[in-house]
Order: sequence, then C-alpha cells, then structure tokens
Amino acid sequence: MRNIRTGVQADNKFRAEEDVERAILDERQMQYLYREGDSFHFMDTTSYEQIHIDAEVLGDNANYIVPEATIMVEFYGESPVGIELPVTVELKVIDTVPGINRATASAQVKPATLETGLVVQCRRS
Repeated sequence: MRNIRTGVQADNKFRAEEDVERAILDERQMQYLYREGDSFHFMDTTSYEQIHIDAEVLGDNANYIVPEATIMVEFYGESPVGIELPVTVELKVIDTVPGINRATASAQVKPATLETGLVVQCRRS
C-alpha cells in the first residue's frame, strides 16, 4: 500500500473479511507553467487556477515535463498528489559528448543531457 499524501509505501496483511476503503482520485487537465526551486507550477486549463506541486510529490516524473505541456494532475480532495504523464514525451537533447567514428565494431553508448536536466544513455551505431 502507498500513502497518497506522503508517498510512503508499507506492507500490510488483511483478512479476507476486512474491508479497505478505496481512495477516490480526481483528475484535472492542467498546463505546466514553470519551475521555481523545488516547486512546479501548473494552471488548470478550465478555471485558470494556479497551483504548485513539490518535486518530492512528482518524483521521477519531474524529469519528463516541459513548459506548456498539458498533463493530467491527480487530486485527493483538494491536494495534488501526482501527475499522469502522456504515453510519449518529446524532449530535446541539449548536450552530449562527441563520439569517435569507427572506434569500435559495436554500437557506442554515451551520455546525453535532455532539456529537463535528465541524463540518459544513447546509442550511436
């Protein structure tokens, strides 16, 4: 189980006759505006209300959102608890080390820094 508010995971055992309350999450379509320190600012596309979500709540998803992207934000009551990313995300490579042509018979792997600051390994064949 995962605590929706804190994100802490825990193992619990339940008996078959026990009832567990299911958390109901609301989803709202929002536009990502900007990042300020550890806060990510979003705007509701229907009401234009702005909220901020801490980087801790977003986790690794923070590496895949770019300004003006429209995403689904999950709410528990009035509190944002996470985001649902699109199936695919297009990010620009802003920096990578040059490869050496014909240095090896197999494909080379080198680090590439994306526009969000995420560093991934890309292959050059």
